[in-house]
Amino acid sequence: MSLVKMEWTGLLFSIAYAAYLVLVFLGWRENYAGLTEREIRAAESGEAAVGFDAPVLAEPDSDAGFYGSKNVEDPQKLMTGGTDMLLIEYQNNEYASYPFGYYKAVTLSAEDQERVLAILTEITGLSEEELNHLPDDYFPQANGMIFHASDDLVQGADGSFRIDVEDSQNGERNYQFEPRVSYERFLELMGEMEELIGPGSNYSLESLVTYFGITELTYEEAMEQFVLMTEYDQVTGGFARLFCDYMAAPAGLYPAFLAVFVWYRDRRAGIRAAVWSKSSSSLRLTAARFTAIVAAALLPMLLLSLESLLPLLAFGAEQGLKTDAFAFVRYIFWWLLPTIMVSAAVGTLITILTDTPAAILVCFAWWQIDRGMTELSGDTSLWTLMIRHNTLRGAELIQRDMGILTANRALMIGIALVFAGLSAYLLTWKRSGRLYAAGGAAHGGRAVRGELSA
Repeated sequence: MSLVKMEWTGLLFSIAYAAYLVLVFLGWRENYAGLTEREIRAAESGEAAVGFDAPVLAEPDSDAGFYGSKNVEDPQKLMTGGTDMLLIEYQNNEYASYPFGYYKAVTLSAEDQERVLAILTEITGLSEEELNHLPDDYFPQANGMIFHASDDLVQGADGSFRIDVEDSQNGERNYQFEPRVSYERFLELMGEMEELIGPGSNYSLESLVTYFGITELTYEEAMEQFVLMTEYDQVTGGFARLFCDYMAAPAGLYPAFLAVFVWYRDRRAGIRAAVWSKSSSSLRLTAARFTAIVAAALLPMLLLSLESLLPLLAFGAEQGLKTDAFAFVRYIFWWLLPTIMVSAAVGTLITILTDTPAAILVCFAWWQIDRGMTELSGDTSLWTLMIRHNTLRGAELIQRDMGILTANRALMIGIALVFAGLSAYLLTWKRSGRLYAAGGAAHGGRAVRGELSA
């Protein structure tokens, strides 16, 4: 334990760890900070904290009229919203895409623009001239995530906007758009748009459902969600999951930076020989450093969770709701710890192997690929590095996917331990000089062997 303490202390007071804390804090502040307080205020006032949702902590009122929203694969909504978005992007020749999770504006060639026009014409049955002069009521004023300017667009006192039209989207239809193709043909055309624009466009089925499949919850559905939030999740569970969703990105990358720092600093003059010549075995040294890196990476996650946990416990006590005081700790260790371990283990192994910071590039590539291939919620596979669940609701998705989630986390822990074990084995070879004897005196191998044997 003294070696772990020494490594832990050395890491905690390093510039690298200070940078890690800043990066984690900025990510938390940008995505999650203040969300809990907003939801508590929304529950107390009865007004939604998010535009398309109802307060998650307030029991639905049977006379409220609006109980929140959900995303469903409704063909009419998806065709209406997808066509509206495609026309907007076509007219601007600026198509949004999110390769690897980052926004990129795509401009198409004249030939590709002609194909987009042909797709719009096929879907709507209108000519280019007619598409450029559509009546104001051709599309709904509130069309999924699209809001068309109108006198009926009203800004509330809190700065949010709403459409003051009783049946703008979910009630009786009052717009002219009628698709001239079947839903199956529409999806084929949207697939063609994906190929033209590239990965992460607005026209994948997942994106169409997310942006345009917004449908109001019924009172019964809202009550079911409230029961899940207050009984299954015991108030804190949903917030703990969303916290872990946002913190998964820092957990999947930044611990590798810490690992590179810890092992790469040995290259400084005299440090490697001094450290490697000590009596501690390679396994003990690797285990101590790996433990220190993982613990240090986990620490700010636990501390930042208190900003959400403490107000929720107070709110639950005031409202007479049962709360789970250990939800954040439990989810952080189950959800984030395996990701941190893998990132730290990959950083450790590659740094020991190469004596370079190459691990940063490797981990960044894996991290980017994983972000680009994993949808926001309910899309965990066996090899997913970072679990995503970008909603306060959706406990039923966690229940449904618990088997694959558990297998995934167990696999990530297994990979991390194997990589850590390989790191210790590789370190043994390096300390003995056998690795350099096999591959030459690269990276100063002769000098280290001489110092160790002296």
